[in-house]
Amino acid sequence: MKLTIETKRYLVKAAAIFFVIAILCGVVAGPFARAGTTPTMDVANREFAEGRYAQAASDFEQIGATSGYSAPLFFDLGNAYLREDQPLRAVLAYERAQILAPRDEAIATNLAVARTRANVVDDRNIAWRIARKISMNGWAELATGAFWIGVTAAGAMALSKRRDGLLVTAVALSAIAFTTSVAALTIESPDLHRALVMQPTPVLVSPFESAQSDFALNPGSTVDVGRARDGYVFVHDKNGRSGWVERAQVETLLPSAT
Repeated sequence: MKLTIETKRYLVKAAAIFFVIAILCGVVAGPFARAGTTPTMDVANREFAEGRYAQAASDFEQIGATSGYSAPLFFDLGNAYLREDQPLRAVLAYERAQILAPRDEAIATNLAVARTRANVVDDRNIAWRIARKISMNGWAELATGAFWIGVTAAGAMALSKRRDGLLVTAVALSAIAFTTSVAALTIESPDLHRALVMQPTPVLVSPFESAQSDFALNPGSTVDVGRARDGYVFVHDKNGRSGWVERAQVETLLPSAT
């Protein structure tokens, strides 16, 4: 079939319009496609290497929220916040990383730097510092292992009806290991409910916006978080003071603690 000149012009115009629409769809849909997908570690690390620290931090946060947190992820997040000159956010990220990897020297070093820049003092005692040498999961595993070894050794002694020196030693060492582990868990357990104050925060006598403020907490202060109500949480500080603060003003050391 022979096409007329008018038909050819019409087809050319239609093709041109379709081409322009396709380009516009790609340009417009691109950002929406980016926003609707979870960034990868490679993308976030590349942004960090290119000096786009704010975007890298945002992507690290999104990766953690969707794929789960880890010590390396919190470490990278802390590095991004430190470069972005948000040292208090960096302290929070490094604290979270240290809970998961307590013996990592790089995390400890960067946490000390971030604390200095944020003017945050670590006021936890020597007992906590010793207990922190092993993660809470590690202490729990040690306590479980020690318990069953002790029970097995004690059972063997009962069946043998004699005090075998090796079994007695096993029972004694298991008891020591179990007791030490439980003590360490008791010392570390407040971290499950400890939070970092992120900005100047009035502490209210009740969980209402119109409530009277008794005192204020400074950024970098640590508090223990209790019950929650209507966007507020009940906290108490190291000086024994307590009251209600807005939930958004504090960040727990464990993201899902409240």
